Amino acid sequence: GKPPSIEELYNEVKKFTPQKQPPYEKVVDSVKNSKSITLDYIRKELTGFVRNVKFINMFYKAQELYKHRDKEDVYYATRDMITDLVDTDFTTDDVFDWGTVYDIMEDTARITSNAVPTGIKYIDDEIGGGLVRGTLTTLLGGQNSGKSTACKNIVYHAITTGHKVLLLVHEDERKKTILQLVSRFTGISYNRIRANILTSDERTLVGKARTLLEKNLVVKFMYDFDTTIEDIRDYCKVKKSEFDFDLLIDDYAQLVTTRRKTEGLRFTQAIVYRGLSSIANELEVAVLSPAQGNRDAQKRNNKGIDYLRSTDVSEAYDIARISANIITINRSEDDIENNRLVYYLDKAREGKTNIAIECR
Repeated sequence: GKPPSIEELYNEVKKFTPQKQPPYEKVVDSVKNSKSITLDYIRKELTGFVRNVKFINMFYKAQELYKHRDKEDVYYATRDMITDLVDTDFTTDDVFDWGTVYDIMEDTARITSNAVPTGIKYIDDEIGGGLVRGTLTTLLGGQNSGKSTACKNIVYHAITTGHKVLLLVHEDERKKTILQLVSRFTGISYNRIRANILTSDERTLVGKARTLLEKNLVVKFMYDFDTTIEDIRDYCKVKKSEFDFDLLIDDYAQLVTTRRKTEGLRFTQAIVYRGLSSIANELEVAVLSPAQGNRDAQKRNNKGIDYLRSTDVSEAYDIARISANIITINRSEDDIENNRLVYYLDKAREGKTNIAIECR
């Protein structure tokens, strides 16, 4: 249809309250005074227009928050609003440029060639050589199935193949976590290390492990009951510049919350896991997080009836939807008796699925 005249635009602006009119008037004035209007010009003016509107709304919202909420909440809310303000930009065109296809091929090959191995060879082969940068992998298991132990095994395989790891711990006890890592890297039993009954040769091994871990592993304990995905995102950004890690393991993200208001646990966990996926993409790292299977699935698994699957994620199917890969840990009563477990690849965005690997 026919575009509106300048007079009609001014009439539309007058429908807003006097406080909200200035940014709209600025855009109409710019259009009126422009000799030639191009698409780039419109995008630039639209960016300024929306930023002005958001700034005014942010100012009044911050005032209201300051009156009724804790100062720390106001700080975080204002920071998020400023981030949104800065990210508002219509000057870039999101239409794909086919001239960049070779660049994408080279970038994908680079990322895949530097995948972080899990140590489970047949599964690694199907997910791009291991945990690929920019992807989120969920390690699904029942209660006491060995999820945290599996994470430490992956830490071992990552570091011994030349990668750096950031490990976030929300639940496991500090000393136990550290001594289990030392046990994995030295081959000395955890009980001997915990009792500090070591030979001189074993103490030498502990020293070598300590040197290796100091250079390649950062362990951050986040025991606060209200740790948020926003806290984790901020910490990871800072640590990436200091430590340049290749793999982030969050053990485990179902204990993490968000600063946003949500309608329940499912929506909270959806935001948390979208946040982890965003960290993977933004920082170009691989992200792994264990998750708990629901009770009914655990009962079936304990009886050896079926493997845990992506639909068995406790409380939040969104976790399964957001994750690029889902590896499940399966231990039936018979498996426990015979000291074995089965890893099962139930979801892979690229590659085959329904692959079961037995380990002892």
